[in-house]
Amino acid sequence: MSTTDDLVLKKQQLREQAEARVAEAPRSVENLSSDDLRNLIHEYQVHQIELELQNEELRATQHQLEQVKNQYAELFNNAPAGYLVVNSQGLITKANQTFARMIGREGHGFANRPLTELVVPEDRSSLLGRFKAFFKNPEGKLLDFRLFGKNDETVHARCVGRRDMLVKVLPQDDKKDADQKLLLMVSDITDQVRSDEALKKSEEKYRELVENAPMGIFQSTPEGRYHTVNTEMARLCGYPTAKEMIETVTNIATQLYARPEDRKIYKKKLLADGEVKNFEAELVRQDGTTFWASMNTRMKHGNDGGVIFDGFLLDVTERCLAEQELHLSHQRLITVLDGIEALIYIVDMDTYEILFINAYGRQLVGDSAGKTCWEVLQQGQDGPCAFCTNDKLLKDGKPTGTYEWSFKNTMNQRWYLCQDSAIPWIDGRFVRMEMATDITERKLLEDEVRRYNDELQALLAEKDKFFSIIAHDLKSPMSGLLSLAKVFAEDAENMAIQELREMSTAMCKSTERLYALLENLLHWALVQQGLIGFSPQPLNLHELVHNSIESLRSVAELKRVTIQNSTSGNLELMADQPMITTVVRNLVSNALKYSGNEGSVTISGSQNGDKVEVAVRDTGIGMDQKTQAHLFALDRKTIRPGTQGEHGTGLGLILCKEFIEKHGGEIRVESEVGQGTIFYFTLPAHN
Repeated sequence: MSTTDDLVLKKQQLREQAEARVAEAPRSVENLSSDDLRNLIHEYQVHQIELELQNEELRATQHQLEQVKNQYAELFNNAPAGYLVVNSQGLITKANQTFARMIGREGHGFANRPLTELVVPEDRSSLLGRFKAFFKNPEGKLLDFRLFGKNDETVHARCVGRRDMLVKVLPQDDKKDADQKLLLMVSDITDQVRSDEALKKSEEKYRELVENAPMGIFQSTPEGRYHTVNTEMARLCGYPTAKEMIETVTNIATQLYARPEDRKIYKKKLLADGEVKNFEAELVRQDGTTFWASMNTRMKHGNDGGVIFDGFLLDVTERCLAEQELHLSHQRLITVLDGIEALIYIVDMDTYEILFINAYGRQLVGDSAGKTCWEVLQQGQDGPCAFCTNDKLLKDGKPTGTYEWSFKNTMNQRWYLCQDSAIPWIDGRFVRMEMATDITERKLLEDEVRRYNDELQALLAEKDKFFSIIAHDLKSPMSGLLSLAKVFAEDAENMAIQELREMSTAMCKSTERLYALLENLLHWALVQQGLIGFSPQPLNLHELVHNSIESLRSVAELKRVTIQNSTSGNLELMADQPMITTVVRNLVSNALKYSGNEGSVTISGSQNGDKVEVAVRDTGIGMDQKTQAHLFALDRKTIRPGTQGEHGTGLGLILCKEFIEKHGGEIRVESEVGQGTIFYFTLPAHN
């Protein structure tokens, strides 16, 4: 029954009550007084006004009820979900406009139509099979089926049954059989179904992609077990199937890592940062062989709130082995470069930055990689060196080969032979590599050889001149001897005895001079060739001088020159006796030659450290500085006649010098014209 019917019934009841009260009145109108009539008329007027007011209120209420009814109808029809009221036979008794729009039909055309007529044939049997149980107890159940939509499209519908809401949506006259009907709230889940289907296809594609991916894909727990692995992951780790790997590997650290501590490092970094990129570790296959893997992993939380590691793995064994070989090759190269006894460094040709320096260089200037070459390797530079070879190493952008040069370093003043070349660096640019070998010793040797060569050339020149002098000296006595011999041969029978005696005496002196010259020359030649024996032995200086001058006393007596041996009997020499005897005899002979009558010659000696110095002093004619300067020179003739016209060979002092230097000693002269001469020479002392 509707609300309007209720109001009509209530009005009728009020009418009846009013008439009943009038009938019960004790008096009739005829018996009423004027005042009573006036009062009665007043009451009726008041009551009439009350009734009119009640009628107005009733009409307003009826209007509100109509508005509510219209609002309900509008809400019912425009609800966001489709509403159907069906009975136990599946007939539709009421449907809202939302449901009608959902399937593209008019709302009034559903009354008493079977729901199955709206369902696609493929879903009807399934709907009928489930409808009875659903109708009886719809709580917590869903009923999905497909409906015919507009333009021959299919609408995926999902129904929820609500019997408790039925009384709120049924008209008043239909509520009496509400228990035989069911309110279906129908939702269009077409988009959701399509999304689910697309998601399902996407998941299938993803699963196919994961299974066929050329890399190992895994999902593991922090405790060290795998949730999932793909086929490639199982293959890389040597397991027949992914399932077997998941079941077999119960501790990733000990079963899969060659060094379990690597797993700890990986896990610690992953938990701290939330992800790990390019983590490399050596893994162990099921058969015990190993391979190198690079892992990229992210940490996430699963549906249960637990931590899960999602990641993928690549086999990088070949790259790692290549890197190891490259590292070994690099180490071998560094070892070779560090083992070379030369400075090797590499410099950027634009910035002059040192990119590499070997151990020899580091020992020389420290580890200077990253510094500027001209600041490190040179001294006093405020810019690139003027002698830098960068411009000589490249032509038209191409290396020109090795450029070799030498220079004296401004920092340590040592000589280096430099070999520079442009080589490609690891980034493709050209850099300068220099190998600088220390040639200081070689330079010194070259200088010494050059000096020796100069000295040798000078000696050869001296010898050439010396031989020329000797030849001249030999020629003079030989010429005189030849002339005398020729005169003697041609005119000997006509000569007097005195003439023959004088000629014989002259021939004898010439022969003696010639013999002395040849003897000295022979000694000198033997010394130069190293053919004279050298046998140093302990000698007493006093005895040696005594024995050396005995043969010269007759010469001294003829010139009335005194010879005095002032050497100490305690001085011991370490010398070759024949050589030093020759030295003493030559020096004393020279002293006698240039001493006048009543002169004297004194031989003395003294020890100074490990040397003994011997002095031969005369009181003769002396010599000037010019003569002294050439006494021991081969290329200068210093022969002077003695005080009685004696002639020398010019080789005596040269022999003395050779013999003294053979002993490691020195010989020198002090003299002044008219003041006599002193010859000093040193010899090693014994002990």
